[in-house]
Amino acid sequence: MHYRKQKNIGTFFVLLMFGMTMHHIFAQESGSNLELAKQMSEAYVEVAEKVKPAVVTIECVNLYFNEETGAAAESEEITPESMLPEEIHRFLNRMQEDGVGEARAGGCLGTGVIISEDGVVVTNCHVVKDAVSIKVRLDNGELLKAEVVGVDPKVDLAVLQLITAEPLPVAVLGDSDTCKVGSITIAIGAPEGFKQSVTFGNISALQRSEGLDDEEVIYQSYIQTDAAINHGNSGGPLVTLDGEVIGINSAGFDEADNLSFAIPINMVKDVVKKILKYGEVPRGYVGVGTYDLSNYCNGKAQKGVLVEEVYPETPAAVAGLQMGDILLSYNGTELESNQQVMRLVADSEIGSIAVIKYIRDGKPESVEVTVAAQPEVLDMPVLDLMASLGGNIKPPESYASELLGITVVALPLQEGFPDDVDFFQDMTGLLITDTDGRLSTHTSHLIPGMIIKFIDFTKVSTLADIKEVEKNIKPGSEVLIQSLLADIPVTSIMDLGLDEDVDKKFGDEE
Repeated sequence: MHYRKQKNIGTFFVLLMFGMTMHHIFAQESGSNLELAKQMSEAYVEVAEKVKPAVVTIECVNLYFNEETGAAAESEEITPESMLPEEIHRFLNRMQEDGVGEARAGGCLGTGVIISEDGVVVTNCHVVKDAVSIKVRLDNGELLKAEVVGVDPKVDLAVLQLITAEPLPVAVLGDSDTCKVGSITIAIGAPEGFKQSVTFGNISALQRSEGLDDEEVIYQSYIQTDAAINHGNSGGPLVTLDGEVIGINSAGFDEADNLSFAIPINMVKDVVKKILKYGEVPRGYVGVGTYDLSNYCNGKAQKGVLVEEVYPETPAAVAGLQMGDILLSYNGTELESNQQVMRLVADSEIGSIAVIKYIRDGKPESVEVTVAAQPEVLDMPVLDLMASLGGNIKPPESYASELLGITVVALPLQEGFPDDVDFFQDMTGLLITDTDGRLSTHTSHLIPGMIIKFIDFTKVSTLADIKEVEKNIKPGSEVLIQSLLADIPVTSIMDLGLDEDVDKKFGDEE
């Protein structure tokens, strides 16, 4: 009995000590986690306080006209017209001396970042492009006038110069090439007019360009973040925990939460440097249109970009590049996307020699191209579609491909077919005359009137060519087709697997 009592007391004592120890450990862990959270919070505050003095709010007065009626057009930006003094309205109305219509003043709010002590500010082009008057409010509330040094709508950037004699606080610009997905980011700006707002998030993705439809912004390689960026945040900084600016906030999706985009700061540095030197951004040009082969896998990764079009009398045409070539590298940099090709060429010094490696007919080739200055209007030909052939004319020999679901004839047209159709003169390839309406044909956007030039990187000029190519196409695979719609190049992916899926689901039951 005594032994059992001593044993129970000992057991109780051990359990008591264990419980006290665990309570102490848990208390320590809880306190440790709380301290860690406090430290993180203090780090956010420290970063915000470090960067905010160099962040400014841009207040613009814009002038809009309706081109057809002379009446005022609505601004897509914030337009607090009721807040403007009547004197401004009367002044703007007097500017319409021809009496065509009434002018309307609008306003917009945006954000900018001071990048030099003498008052150079970077912001978005879309913030200031329509402004007739620009004022910038500093973090301390001071209001300064600003002048536009230069804009670059192709990247959506603008450089302003503040009118000041006092040195100003400057943001530290980082290195966007070192950004990693998952890193914490901080966005500062004036969303919906709420000045110096700070939001937190992380880098969601890098080099985003797909799905961002803006006809003016050609060179897109955004940092995607879930830090909230709303109207008014445009032009503000995206910042790391080190307090370094890694991007200029540019776009957000109204239809989606936490889906925002910033221009990488390394791209910003290059644009600002050129604007400050030249007042504009000179860019290189070689004259090719390309297609992302990343869209075409067919069961394996595909390297390079496909030449979709070579514009006549351009450096690429002079160097001998052709439709159907697969570009592998540009001055030693491996090529992966259209946007990458465009940026590399645009960043090249005008007059410099670029070495392009490519594949033609399965063989590796290399060529030197002299980079020219990018023209004011890029070669984007918009031509009339081919007129209907019509008439009671015996059709040329055709071939109906059961595999691809298209019927084609070979160009140039055979003897006896009217040769007065100017469009067909000197044309080669396979003219689509009909499609059988299957799903793969529909989704690849092939229509009668298109002229097929390449199928799976093989040039096709005769009916024998397409029959030979079909022998190497596996059922259910993807087929890459390059064609012309009038003179407009079109690259399509025909997924034959779609037809198999439809046959399995809706095919006739035996």
